[in-house]
Amino acid sequence: MIVAKTKHYIIATKTCGQLSQRSSAEDGSLQASLATDHIAPLHILTRLDRPVSGLVLFSKSKAFTKNYLHQQILDKVTKVYLAIVERLPAQDTFIMSHYLFHDKKTYKSHVSDLQQDNYKLATSAAKVLYKFDNYALLRIKIHKGSFHQIRSQLAHIGHPVKGDVKYGARRGNKDRSIHLHSYKLKFTDLNKVGQEYTTLPSDQDTLWTIAKEYIS
Repeated sequence: MIVAKTKHYIIATKTCGQLSQRSSAEDGSLQASLATDHIAPLHILTRLDRPVSGLVLFSKSKAFTKNYLHQQILDKVTKVYLAIVERLPAQDTFIMSHYLFHDKKTYKSHVSDLQQDNYKLATSAAKVLYKFDNYALLRIKIHKGSFHQIRSQLAHIGHPVKGDVKYGARRGNKDRSIHLHSYKLKFTDLNKVGQEYTTLPSDQDTLWTIAKEYIS
């Protein structure tokens, strides 16, 4: 579903299980479904993992791509995610700051509390929005991003994302999704106007349906 379409970019929502970026002309990815209406290629700026849902940003112009990436380097882009995690955090708000290594052979991030060679600092802030019996709904704001940051950091502190067996969840979800959702994206466009977009998780999942009442 398209959330916003302008001269310079498109924001759309990706469903769980759908690829963000296409690897072939007929792979069913979000990018492929959008590209049929555009002659110029769409450049993906906020790719999501296959089992993750939510907002994805595509650029339609080189000028917007350069502007967005520059803002991201300056930490002026706001990315907020929602996650339902195993076990209840002891604190209602907390900072996750670790060093991450992207292992390209296993397509996984390794987490360290101490700085090491080839490890990048990744930082985010989490807030508990609601507590289920055995799970917690978190809102997570990225401060300094890295590959599989949220998934690996939450697992490292003992709260893997529900369904994320790659990072230690007790069991997978039947549809192979994980309970991680790209909820909000905020940036400044080429006209120096602030833009903010949000999208809620799907109603097809009972936990997400309950959680919607507490998302803010």
